[in-house]
This record gives sequence, C-alpha cells and structure tokens, in this order.
Amino acid sequence: MNGILLLVVVLIVYGSLYPWSFEARQLDTNPFVLLFNSWPTRLDVSLIRDFILNVLLYIPLGITAFLSLSRKLRGWLAVLGAVLLGCALSTSVELVQLFVPRRTTSLLDVTTNTTGSLIGAIAAWVFFPQLKSAISTRNLSWKHPAAFTLLLIWVSFQFFPLMPSFGFTRLPGKLMALMESSWSNLEILACIAEGLVVAILLEVIFGVIEARYIFIALPFSLFGRFLIVGRTLGITDLVGLTAALAIWAGILHLMPARYNISAVIVLATLMIRGIAPFHFLLMPNQFHWKPFDVSMGNDWLSSALVLLRKLFDYGSALWMIRVTGRSYLVSTAVVAVILAMIEFVQCWLPGRAAESTDPILAIMLGFILWRLDKERRTPAALVQRR
Repeated sequence: MNGILLLVVVLIVYGSLYPWSFEARQLDTNPFVLLFNSWPTRLDVSLIRDFILNVLLYIPLGITAFLSLSRKLRGWLAVLGAVLLGCALSTSVELVQLFVPRRTTSLLDVTTNTTGSLIGAIAAWVFFPQLKSAISTRNLSWKHPAAFTLLLIWVSFQFFPLMPSFGFTRLPGKLMALMESSWSNLEILACIAEGLVVAILLEVIFGVIEARYIFIALPFSLFGRFLIVGRTLGITDLVGLTAALAIWAGILHLMPARYNISAVIVLATLMIRGIAPFHFLLMPNQFHWKPFDVSMGNDWLSSALVLLRKLFDYGSALWMIRVTGRSYLVSTAVVAVILAMIEFVQCWLPGRAAESTDPILAIMLGFILWRLDKERRTPAALVQRR
C-alpha cells in the first residue's frame, strides 16, 4: 500500500504542477503570507466546480494514506496522519504554483484538498473493515482485490460523476438522445469486450451462480445514467453489454478455454480501436512525449470519462492475461508494448493524437494490480473450483 500511496502522490503533484514550466518572479512578501491572503472574495459557478474537483482529487490520497498508516497506528491517529499529509502536500503544491504560469495559488484549494483527504481517510476507517468483513462473510474472493478494483473502475465510468440530477425537464431530452444516438460497430465491439471482462470479474468476486443474476441486471442499470448530471445513454452501450451477456452465457461460458478466448478478444479489440479508422497520412503528426498532454486540454468531465475508460480497458487487458496464468510482469509488459506500438502508428492516423500517456498508464496499472493481488494466485483457478 505504501507504493500505491506514493503513486497517488506523484500523480497529484504531476497534475497540479502541469505543464511543468516555471518562471522566476520576485515575491512582494513571504510565500506563506501570500497563501494565507489568497482566499477568494466572491463565489461563482467555476469556484463551486473547482471546490468539488479538489475534494475528489484528494479522496484517493486520504484512502491510501489511511490504509498505509493504519498498519502501525490506531484508527484516529491514521486519520490524523492522512489529513496532515494531505494538508502538507496541498500547501507545498500551492506554494510552488506561485512560480507556475497560468496557475493561481489559493487557500481555498488547500482547504478543499485537506477536506478531501479527511473524507477519504474517514471513509476508509469506517467502511473498509465493514466491506472486508461483509465480503468474508459471504465467502467472496477478497483474496483478489485487483478484480474488485477493476469492477469498481467500470462502475465509476458508467455513472461518473455520481452527482444526481432529478429534473424531470431533462429526462425527455436524454430519452431523445438515446433514440437518436449513432450506431457504431467499433463502439459495440468495445462494449462487448468490456462486458466479457465484467462477466469474469463478477465470477471471480461473487461466484458463478451469483454472477449470472448480477450480470443480467447490468443492462437495465445503465438507465441510471438518466439520473446523473451531464450523462446520457447510447444505443451502442445497451446493445454491446446485452450482446456480451448473450455471448458469455450462451457460448463462451461452456468452453474450457473461455478465459484465453476472452483475453484474445480484449487484446484484439484494444488494437482495432487503437488503429481505427485504418487509413493513414503521408506525413506523421506530432508525438506528445509529456504524459496527459492531450487530455489536460479538454473539459474535466470528458477528460475524467476518457481516463476512467482507459483505466478499465488497459487494466482489464493486462488482468485477462494474468487470468490465463501469466505473471503481472509479463502481462504488463505485453499491454505496455501493444499500447506503445499503437501510439507509434497513431502518428500517421488522421484525427488521432499520439502520446506517451497510454503505455505509462498500463505500467502504473500493472504495478497497482500486482500490489493489490497479494495472494499472487490465478483468478481462473478459483473460479474453476467453485
């Protein structure tokens, strides 16, 4: 857990100080004085949005810091340590941002970041033991938290940003968007591959029998997006997940080599989506070596959805290789190399932005899943014994 905590800290620092271009400037007074006098004077929509994002950004820090510190400290001391770490990290970042162009130092950011650390630490303190106990009581496979993490990422992608919207005036528009949504064979293929992974994840976590009932309910649960701010539902989402259910229950579930076949489907889908639309330019586009250089320029909701889907797709690809009996080192190397090759090809694809982000994401995911999967045992072996 210490390694995952360090990774969370590195990601927060990277995103907070992006694009990592600094300028020397003469400060009028002590940096701490500037920070303490930087409280905003008015409240607007953008300030509320930044408030929410800053809280969400530091919740993972609070969770991982508590889980790391709770090994040696009592519960409330681990919470206090996580909050102090979040406050110290946020304060340090805000002070450095005094020398970053187009960045604004704000005491409100320190407050919201510390609040996020507190929420994450308390949530881990209160819910983690109960969740682990509930899973153990139901004889679920807590020995494979990597599978649980991937399933949680998939659910987060489906219903992010998890902010309800109960306005009945928006519902007709979202229903109309569903009926008028475009048909995409490539997107259906992607949803089928993701659905097959979800089916295997459910079997590993809940067992074969329970997983069938949960998987049947998943297509209907997607309609919950109508109650989420800024989200809608496409026909390809429903068709893809339903097709995955039919393929798994009617064909793959009965085949002895179902995990190997599913892994091939996932990897093939990853490559097909990466090199679409299959016609090339005469001159290559610019390659973005700086991680997240492209996604940082988009709006926060679109960037978050793209990141969550990439986390699930890349994580499930290397996890499926792991399910077939390979080590996390091998599976991570395979996925990272495939993604690096895709990014190289994307230099010659129209409308695609080649960057170093995806292979780096695969390496980070491989490390995280390896650290989470403490038993180092193949999930397939457990499923087959049920």
